[in-house]
Amino acid sequence: AVLIFGQDAAAVRLRQQPEIEDDEGADSECPESSQCPELLSEEIHLPALKAPTAAMPLAMHRYRGMGHKHNHTGEREVEPANVSLPHFASPEMFVAVFSAMFKESRRHAARWAWHGAKRIAVKFIVCKDPPDEVAINESKQYHDIVFLDCEEGYKEGKLTQKLARTMRYFRDAYPKTPFFFKTDDDTFVRSRDLLSLVKDANSSWIYGGLFYSGHSKPNRDPGSKWYQPLESYPEKDYPVHCAGGPGYVLSKALVQEILNKSLPERYLLMNEDKAVGVWVKKVEETGVNVTKVKVKGTDGYRLNECMTFPYTPWSQYDFVLHHHVEPQALVCMGRNWRPRDLLVQCFDCGAPRALLGA
Repeated sequence: AVLIFGQDAAAVRLRQQPEIEDDEGADSECPESSQCPELLSEEIHLPALKAPTAAMPLAMHRYRGMGHKHNHTGEREVEPANVSLPHFASPEMFVAVFSAMFKESRRHAARWAWHGAKRIAVKFIVCKDPPDEVAINESKQYHDIVFLDCEEGYKEGKLTQKLARTMRYFRDAYPKTPFFFKTDDDTFVRSRDLLSLVKDANSSWIYGGLFYSGHSKPNRDPGSKWYQPLESYPEKDYPVHCAGGPGYVLSKALVQEILNKSLPERYLLMNEDKAVGVWVKKVEETGVNVTKVKVKGTDGYRLNECMTFPYTPWSQYDFVLHHHVEPQALVCMGRNWRPRDLLVQCFDCGAPRALLGA
C-alpha cells in the first residue's frame, strides 16, 4: 500500500498491522525551572548502529517537507497513517506511548515512525477524561489506543497516576512480556537497539533510559506545574532517575514489585519520572539489586538539530532515544535511509541542496 501525500484523508486506506507471530530472526520548557538534564547523555560507547530499519511504504526521496498546515499546537500536521502501531502476539517489550486526546497529528507521525518494529507491542495511552469524539473514532479505526480511567494533566500528580494505571494495565494485559517501556508521542526510538541493551544486561531487575546527571531538586514553587509539596516529598534531592520524555524501561519483576508494595499510592509525586526514581530506590532499600542501563540519547530541550547534526549521516547517528521531535521530522526519521544520507534532511534547517547531496 502506498500513501500519497496530499490526497483526501477520507480516501486513505488503513492497512492495520495484524497480530504477528514472533519470528526467529510536552512542553518546550524544562521539567524543572531551575535546571535541565544535559542535552546529550553522558558519553556511552556503543557499537555502530545501522540506519533505521522501520520502513515506510513510501518511495524514498529527499525530504522536502509536507506542506505548511499547522494544528492548534503550532506543529505542522501530517497526513493520516495507513498503518497501526506494531503489535506482536508474544512481545518481548510492551511500549506505552503517552499521548492525549488532541494529539492526533503526533499519533499519525508515531505510527509511521514505529512501523516495522519487531518483537514489541506498542499502544498509545490516553486518559478518558476529558472525552473526545475524534480520538474515540480514531481508536475504532486503528485499534492501537488504550483509554484508561485517569485525567490528563500535570498538577496534583495526574501524570504519575496515569503512569501507575498504565503499569497495572501492562501487568494484567501482558503477563508474559519481560519489559515495560514508557515514552512520549514525540520521541524517536530505536526499539531494536533499546531491546538489545536491556536484554544484554541479563538481569531480572532492570531500570534503563536516559539518566539525569547530577542532583535534581524538588520544585517548591506553588505556581509551577512541577510543584512538589514539602509534605508529600520532604527530601532535598531526588534519587537517580531517567528522563520521562525520551522514556525508560522497567523489567517485569520491578513493575510487579512497585505495584505489590503500593509505591505509587505511598509516593505520589507530581513529576512522573521523578516518581519512578523514588519507587526504584524504595525497592532497592529492601535489598534488591536493580541494574541501571544507560541509554544514549537526548531529552531534546534546547537542542538545535541543525547545529548538532549538520554533517551527520545516518550511519553515525547513534541516539537510541530522541525526544521533542516534530511530527513531520518524526515521519521522516522513520523512513528507510541509506547509511550515507544526512540526518539534517529531516529537520527544517534550510540547508543548501549541495549539503543534502541533491
